Amino acid sequence: MSDENYTENIVDYVTYGIDENIDAEDTIEVSLRDLVFVSQTLQEFIQFFHNIDHYPTLEEVNKYLGTKNSNGAYDLFSKANYEVMPRMLPDKVRKLYENGAFDNPEKPFYFAP
Repeated sequence: MSDENYTENIVDYVTYGIDENIDAEDTIEVSLRDLVFVSQTLQEFIQFFHNIDHYPTLEEVNKYLGTKNSNGAYDLFSKANYEVMPRMLPDKVRKLYENGAFDNPEKPFYFAP
């Protein structure tokens, strides 16, 4: 039996550690181009998933996401996460990530066996 705990509360899962580690008054300066790219990526995600008619089958979700280098949504999310966001995050935040400050002890439900 696994000692893992799983959650369906994705908001709490994603925001874990932010309030404790990031002051609400802290600001940074970022490239407008990078910020708009991340914004457009998030808007695309919402545009697809806000309407269940866009993905009546799992096949449609797979088609939308695509695979690496297929020009699907997966490529957008990967670029935003691995190329654009690291340029925007200060060293302080990178160190917090490295030290596990945002590692929620619960796992999202989709990791459950």
